[in-house]
Amino acid sequence: MKIKQYIDKFLKLIYPIKFVRWIYSMRLITWLISWIISVFQIQILAFIVHAIQNKNIQDFNYWLVVFVLVQIFNFFLMYYAGQYWNKSLLKLKFVLSEIYLSKFLKLDNNKVESLWTWRIYSIINRWIDHWSSILNENFHGIFVNIISMFYAFGVIFFTAWWKFFLIV
Repeated sequence: MKIKQYIDKFLKLIYPIKFVRWIYSMRLITWLISWIISVFQIQILAFIVHAIQNKNIQDFNYWLVVFVLVQIFNFFLMYYAGQYWNKSLLKLKFVLSEIYLSKFLKLDNNKVESLWTWRIYSIINRWIDHWSSILNENFHGIFVNIISMFYAFGVIFFTAWWKFFLIV
């Protein structure tokens, strides 16, 4: 029963994403590309170090140019992703405000006045800000960590376990 409750709470947490599916799908794609670029940059730096160790100036120049081009592409990708970050944050705040402030306006006026109208309004607005920030910022970290774990397990499998199974 506990797992069902956690799943229900998680679905309530991500409920507003259904209103911004297109923006979040674009954000997921940019997060994935950014992750691939960061892994690729590490490999490029390894090639640069290898070229320096072998004193191969042609390979060094080639990988240095590739590294700079990847950095420029990453810069434009991050600029593009930043625009979607702003759009998704504003759209999430708008959707949550539309849902919950309309409920707030339908409450009994006398009860709301006894609890101070602006105090309740401030609490609702802070809650909306925090909820949209959680959906906007924390899912990036979760997504990148899950992709990194799969990548790490893949590297471990194909380097260590694959050799083990070939021996057996």
